[in-house]
Amino acid sequence: MRKMRQITIVIILFLLTLPYFSTAQNKFKKIEVIKNLSTLIEKDRKMNKVLNLVPDPIIKIIHIPGSVVGYNFYDRITGGGIGERILNLGDGTLMIGTMAAVDSNLSLATRGTYYNYFNGTSWLDTSFIWKRIEAVKRGDGTIGVFKTTKSAVICSHTGLNVAVNIGPPDNPNWINKIVPPSTTWPKLAVDDAGGLYYGIYIVAGVVEDPLRFIYSLDGASTFHQKYLIDTSSIEWRYGYLSGIGRDLMIAAKNGKIAVVNFPAGGNVTLFLSTDNGTNFTTRTLFNAMAQDSMLSSIPFDSSFFPAKKYKMLDLWYADGTGDVHIDGEGNVHAAWGTIQLGYRILV
Repeated sequence: MRKMRQITIVIILFLLTLPYFSTAQNKFKKIEVIKNLSTLIEKDRKMNKVLNLVPDPIIKIIHIPGSVVGYNFYDRITGGGIGERILNLGDGTLMIGTMAAVDSNLSLATRGTYYNYFNGTSWLDTSFIWKRIEAVKRGDGTIGVFKTTKSAVICSHTGLNVAVNIGPPDNPNWINKIVPPSTTWPKLAVDDAGGLYYGIYIVAGVVEDPLRFIYSLDGASTFHQKYLIDTSSIEWRYGYLSGIGRDLMIAAKNGKIAVVNFPAGGNVTLFLSTDNGTNFTTRTLFNAMAQDSMLSSIPFDSSFFPAKKYKMLDLWYADGTGDVHIDGEGNVHAAWGTIQLGYRILV
């Protein structure tokens, strides 16, 4: 009987200690994880010290799918607009040209367009985005490429800087050229039609002017420009948030150039050239003015807002997002987002 009690007590003591051993194991695992993380952070700290990037680097997310191709200490990589920032060249190689900054002291002195290239096996560098293109602070760079020579072209603001790589993609030598007028948020398309010419096409805008089309057919040696004005040119000069250069995209292939403007709340318009930018035709893809004409049949709403100042709408307008593409057969594909507006101010 005494032996049975002893055995029972031993079993109970063993069961009581199981949670302790389990907790201890978990603690050992946590300590091991923390040690591993501390090692990674220390390696990162040493790397940043060698690169003279930041005095106290932040912890970065690790073990995510894909490859890390660089870090950005700026709070964004776009100015709210769409643009080409990564190119798949179709032969297993990739190019990146995107806005970034490698200092974290908020001076943004290092803000500009940074370039990286994947040769099919490895990237030029993965410690940070490989090489800054411009000599001074720039923003919102977009990238294109002459496919016959694999030469990258990058356009950024302010001052409309165009950078062309005259070296190989894995050892670039950039030539920078400022193209007036000074403007912001440029969108870039590049085409060489198999080496027949070296076309650089830029579309940008400012509130005071109609849309600007700036182009070169000799690889940035000389540039030309013109206005792109719709038949109802009023939409390019004021209203609808148009003309700020964000809500538009451009595509080019074999002498055909397509520009689509999709300002939030405004008309979606296609400008199309089939002679390398010499002449353009205009087509309205979505007519916001026609939507506005329906306002007269919509009654005033005074349930919440002051009477006779607002009308409740059930109308869909462009939301300021979109893209344009020219396929291998020369067909133009345009897409844009829409948003349903609830109220519109009348006075």
